[in-house]
Amino acid sequence: MKTMKMFFYSLSFLILISCQQAEQTAENSYEPQSYTDAAYDEQYAEEQNQNQLQSKETAPEDGMNEEGEPQTFNRKLIKNGRIGFHTADLDKTYKNILKVTEHYNAYVSSDENHKNHGELRHEIMIRIPSKDFDKFVEAIGKGVNEFDYREIQTQDVTAEYLDVEAGIKTKKEMESRYLAILQKAKTVTEMLEIERQLGEVRGEIELVEGRLRFLKNQVSFSTLNISFYKEVPYQGNRFRNRLADSFYSGWSNLLSFIIGIIHLWPFLILFGFGFFAFRRFRKRSKVKA
Repeated sequence: MKTMKMFFYSLSFLILISCQQAEQTAENSYEPQSYTDAAYDEQYAEEQNQNQLQSKETAPEDGMNEEGEPQTFNRKLIKNGRIGFHTADLDKTYKNILKVTEHYNAYVSSDENHKNHGELRHEIMIRIPSKDFDKFVEAIGKGVNEFDYREIQTQDVTAEYLDVEAGIKTKKEMESRYLAILQKAKTVTEMLEIERQLGEVRGEIELVEGRLRFLKNQVSFSTLNISFYKEVPYQGNRFRNRLADSFYSGWSNLLSFIIGIIHLWPFLILFGFGFFAFRRFRKRSKVKA
């Protein structure tokens, strides 16, 4: 009997020990796996955070380029000017202007000579590539002691230029849609109506494209009006010329007076009606008296 009890106790003790070892083995086999998953998640999250930080650092801000400098737009500028000065030698100055014009690939748009009392004047309009406008003006100014006037004007047409380009794009997209609809038209009436609308759109495209070509021309080439003159002795009979000038001035003043009266025609009409009404009123008053 005692032997059976001892055997039973020994067997229970062995079973208990084997269960504890199995639990420890299971725990040991589970812990590395859970640790590996947690470490992977933590590493992945850290990499994502680093990527986000890098993207924030490398992404350009609004209005900034990749180097962190402000973005510059290709502005569309129209630059024009006019200069006037006195010269001692008209021919020499004229040849110098033509030489400078050829050097900067410009061209003469108009060329006029005027002879007034006491001076000879030469006026030239020159179209110059915009990038060379300032250099051209500087080259013309060499040798000029003093300008009678020197005016440079710059007009920014960037907004209008972009609006015109956007308008052309929109009109052409509309033209493409009308062409697609025209291919699906089934009746003659539908075809005629679509072609009418298509013609209107194409006409608008031509107008806008014409405006764009004009802006491109004005932006690409600047205009400079040059006026230079030389004083010459006044020749002729001074009394006779003064008498002729007096007659001409008197005639001009008479024409100006007549034109001024014509400008007052509404008041003249009102005055006439008022005078006529006043006379009738006086006549009636005399008859009653």
